[in-house]
Amino acid sequence: MSELHIISINVKGLTDPVRPKMINKWLSSLHKLPDVLCLQEVKVGGSLLKINLNLLSPRYKWYSTNHPGGKGGAVIGLVLPLSHLIDDFSISSSNQWCGLKLGKPFDLSIVSIYAANSSLSRKVCWEELSLLPGPLILMGDFNMVTSLNDRWECKGSTIRGSEKAVWIDMCNGQDIFDLSQITGFTWSNKQIGKAFTAARLDRCYANNKSIQNCWDVRVQADPTLLISDHRPLIVSFKFGSPTFKAGWPHIDTNLLKIPCVMSQTKRLFYTNFSTISSPSRAWIKSVKDIQFLFTHCKKQARAVRAKRRETLMNKLNSLDCTSQEFYDTNLRLSKECYLEASYSLASSKEFWSEKIDRNNKYMFSLLKKSKVRTSSP
Repeated sequence: MSELHIISINVKGLTDPVRPKMINKWLSSLHKLPDVLCLQEVKVGGSLLKINLNLLSPRYKWYSTNHPGGKGGAVIGLVLPLSHLIDDFSISSSNQWCGLKLGKPFDLSIVSIYAANSSLSRKVCWEELSLLPGPLILMGDFNMVTSLNDRWECKGSTIRGSEKAVWIDMCNGQDIFDLSQITGFTWSNKQIGKAFTAARLDRCYANNKSIQNCWDVRVQADPTLLISDHRPLIVSFKFGSPTFKAGWPHIDTNLLKIPCVMSQTKRLFYTNFSTISSPSRAWIKSVKDIQFLFTHCKKQARAVRAKRRETLMNKLNSLDCTSQEFYDTNLRLSKECYLEASYSLASSKEFWSEKIDRNNKYMFSLLKKSKVRTSSP
């Protein structure tokens, strides 16, 4: 099994040594150094960019666009122990993206994107991306949204016109989809009150070919790095097959209440014990098969619950906070958040205890009485 960790950051300029050092300190605080770093809006080029990238982290092999000084620019870096995997480096003629093609065991291309503010320039970017071959992962600041749901209170503009047509053609041609739909807003104008606005400008796209061998993909926006008005986007891919310890299966017994899961579990036991002569080997094979089955079911359930919470949150943002419908929607969202917390606790024996369960129920009872939004960008 192999893992790939990618972080995308709009750095808002690497024009002085302070910002690279802040990012370096933030990277050192992470549990694991990312394998790939995608940077956007570096603004500088040439020798100054090389110096500041080395200050940011000397443990990466860096590549960048040929952008003019003082404007935009995208950078991608691969950690040095993996630099031998680089098969090719590609760069945008419009200086809006740069990408690395990695060989085995990943066999995919990773592209760092800083799309322009101009619709006409972005259109050129989408046309260029539509020509890239092979499995793709696109990460960065797209400087546009495809839906009003990706803007604060559904106010603002979305992609449209000829740019929208080119974008749709690119997405369909490359067969890409958005992996970062549940990250929330990644950019805000840092204002207070009615002047506040936010949008989900930083996203991660991938096609089926790039993640067909993944058994787990996780995406999150990290709020702890405060160097710009963008949040870093953190994505982790786990390729191959999950490694489980042979023995009792790590299962959520609630899944056995679902008839189709119960029938598949019984069929696995029957098939393995009827075809494998050794009972011990049949048991180990059954355990692994059940673990795969339950992992798949949990992933599907997590995706459904995340989509349900996202829908409720979008609805909540569009309602008057003094209305009864707002209160009812807030209550439903609180229940969904409580259920997600209880499922997460139940899946980990280290954190599960009767006391913690009581605390969650107590917090849920408080949430039922609250009329305040439970989530904010």
